[in-house]
Amino acid sequence: MLPLSALAGSATVGFSPSSKNVAVGESFNLSVYVNPNGESVDTVRAVISYPPDLLEATNFTLGASWPNSSPGNSIDNSSGIVNQGGFTLSGGVESSAAFGTITFRAKSAGTAAVSLAGGTKLISGGSEAMGSMGSATIIIGSTKTEIIENEAEEEGAVEEKSEKTNTARLELTSSSHPDEEIWYADEEISFEWNAISNAENYYFKFDQDPQTNPVDDDPDRDPDEWISKNEVSKKFEQIRDGVWYFHLVANLGNGRYSNVEHYKVRVDATGPNVIAPYIEEYEFVEGSDIKLFFGTTDNASGIDHYEAAINGKDFIQADSPMDLKNFAPGKYEVLVRAYDQAGNFSEGELRFEVLKWDGTRVFGKYCVLAGTWQICDLLLLTIVVILLIILAFLYWLFTVYLAKKSRKGKRR
Repeated sequence: MLPLSALAGSATVGFSPSSKNVAVGESFNLSVYVNPNGESVDTVRAVISYPPDLLEATNFTLGASWPNSSPGNSIDNSSGIVNQGGFTLSGGVESSAAFGTITFRAKSAGTAAVSLAGGTKLISGGSEAMGSMGSATIIIGSTKTEIIENEAEEEGAVEEKSEKTNTARLELTSSSHPDEEIWYADEEISFEWNAISNAENYYFKFDQDPQTNPVDDDPDRDPDEWISKNEVSKKFEQIRDGVWYFHLVANLGNGRYSNVEHYKVRVDATGPNVIAPYIEEYEFVEGSDIKLFFGTTDNASGIDHYEAAINGKDFIQADSPMDLKNFAPGKYEVLVRAYDQAGNFSEGELRFEVLKWDGTRVFGKYCVLAGTWQICDLLLLTIVVILLIILAFLYWLFTVYLAKKSRKGKRR
């Protein structure tokens, strides 16, 4: 499947295909495959390095085997690094499977090495299971014709390629999802395009592959994927979460077609996973510094930010740990919301109490009223007991001393 550089464990990770020819401006996919090789891999972190002057990463889609997105994911096209983590809650994966698919766009001609960098991890039950990592080579030609000829030469047979397009230019937009790089919570997607005057009809596909050609992929066309020449829009409803592509081409007759247009939409209609804020204690004395901890994950678009509100006040943006200071005695309720990049949120709550300070502290622990007694903590109680024992011992020594002195006086 892939060339591998030796490491020290048993599970392997690499790319498929391990080599590919593309043209400048073309988008293409590389799959990141994991082979557990006897391990049970429950968590994967892929750090992918590529030359940013040749390639631009536009998307990473997790596969079905590790469907939950871990925190800390990023695409950095300035340094050429994609950092993506995923995990499963259904037990470890024990057979070869795709961790996910990364989509690149070729920026300029050249040979690009795509590799798995330091920080890549395969985790099995909390332990590193990495055995080896692979790489891929992308050869970028200046034109599609050049790529076709290169691929044909590699196969040992150069053949004539007939041009089946003309100058009619098809352009796609979406009124419901106008920005291809933004996540939307709307499951209903509308596409629109300009009418091609000499089109006989339109062919389309709607899938999760950025490079599908509606003509090449389905010569025996399904009637549901055919659109009248008088229509210039198409709507899809109840689309599940993920990155989707609408592919459209105008049929110009006599084996001629317009350019194939692709439009990407990002759908996330599901809120983040459960969030359970917590603090180390649930009773404090006024003046205490309280730290509130929280965090969760999101399966599709990822976590965007958190917000918190106390006792029904306005929500404010917050980071974990959140410092809670200067609270007067009383009972408090904190609501924490986790927002994903599509604007969905999930909410968790926590309650705590601030007690009135009576002026006594022992090693950072605070006094708590218990009837008419004030017991500050176990340490204070222990110290008191030890002092009482010492006093009792000193008293005993003193009584012994007095007894001896009395006996000496009588002998005289």
